[in-house]
Amino acid sequence: MANKWKIAGYLFSTASVVLLISLTMNIHTYYIKEMESGTETVSEVCDDRWDEDTVSTLMCHPIKQEKYNLFAGILLSAGFAFLCFAKSSELKTENEPAISENQSQQPIQQQYYQQPPQN
Repeated sequence: MANKWKIAGYLFSTASVVLLISLTMNIHTYYIKEMESGTETVSEVCDDRWDEDTVSTLMCHPIKQEKYNLFAGILLSAGFAFLCFAKSSELKTENEPAISENQSQQPIQQQYYQQPPQN
C-alpha cells in the first residue's frame, strides 16, 4: 500500500511541475513577450483597452485570470504530493517490525557470557 501512495506522490509532483511550466509560459507571454507589432506586450494592450470595449475585455480577462488558476493548481498538487509521500513513509515505518529492548540487548549479553576459546 505504501508503494501506491508513493506513486500518487510522484504523479502529483509531475502535475506540479507541468503546472509550474505552464504558469511560467503564461507570465512570459502576458508580461514579457512583445506582440507581433513589436512595441507592446499583451499586458500593456489590455491595460490600455480595458475600459474601451467589451471585446478586449472578453479577450484579456481570461488570459489575465489563467495565472491564478495555474498558481492554485500548483499549490494543490504540491500539497497532495507532500501528503502522499508523508503517508507512504508513515505506512513504511508501521510495517517494519519494532525491536524491543530485550532483543536489542541480547547480542551484548551473549558476548559477556561466552567463554574464551580453549587451546
